[in-house]
Amino acid sequence: MRSSSFVFFILLKWVTNLHKPSLPQLQASFSYLFPVRQRSAFTAEDMTNSTRIALQRAGVSFITESIAEIHNRMRFAAAQVFHACTAFYLLTMDVLYALKLIEVLTVRTDLLWAHYRGLGLQFFTVWSQIAQQSYFFLALGYDVIEPRNDAIIKHLKKYLRILKAVCFTSVVVPTAVVLQDYVPSWMDHSLHTSVLLFTLAELLLSHRPYPRWSTLGRMRSTVVVLAYTSWVTLAVLLGSAWPYPYMRLMSVTQRLGYVVANCALAVWSYHLGEMINTAFWGKKAQNRVK
Repeated sequence: MRSSSFVFFILLKWVTNLHKPSLPQLQASFSYLFPVRQRSAFTAEDMTNSTRIALQRAGVSFITESIAEIHNRMRFAAAQVFHACTAFYLLTMDVLYALKLIEVLTVRTDLLWAHYRGLGLQFFTVWSQIAQQSYFFLALGYDVIEPRNDAIIKHLKKYLRILKAVCFTSVVVPTAVVLQDYVPSWMDHSLHTSVLLFTLAELLLSHRPYPRWSTLGRMRSTVVVLAYTSWVTLAVLLGSAWPYPYMRLMSVTQRLGYVVANCALAVWSYHLGEMINTAFWGKKAQNRVK
């Protein structure tokens, strides 16, 4: 065997008191015994334990392949497949929702006239769908153009922002009211339940750094809730109906308490996501941004 011959060659040099083989000589001999294709470093998988120990004693160092790097590549590939499948699913559901809404609103014109002033943005489900779909479509776009290093990337990023606005037009309508009564239950769950499932899957597949200043992230979550509340209030003042029946029955004080409770829930949700991210990826892997 070649490995046995190589070990015997080293021992023969030592026994006969000839010169000690230098590192280049060992590398040349090793390349002959264990031919590889254009590799500049040895790996521990190319030899038996006895041969590896003998070479280490002779002063040859080895570079072992990192298992963590393999896991990271596999996880990145899984994230790319997940982004593609999720984007295709969301786009398909957008088409189905658009067709169903056209069918329903032609019959229930009262729903259209009751909520058109708010453009459907009175329903927080629409906000969550916009945020989720914007992320997954952009993630898919960046997965596609990431290997490219030419100037076309700048133009593609510009068109991705336009694509984000186009793909969401089918959900910017009062879907939360209409779909509950007129569409199958599986379609209704795809609108309300899939948000949490896709978010958890993305959190486990792709690392997302949190801001170094945690208060900044909590403030951003609170701003989203306040923006939603402001939009609902503006739509109602312009003559639109309340998006949810219980909000119509509340007093002003109760609505203020409702807003504060939603802000607290947003802060808690942000903190929960940060805890899950840290528990799964570790503190050192956070790479927090400013």
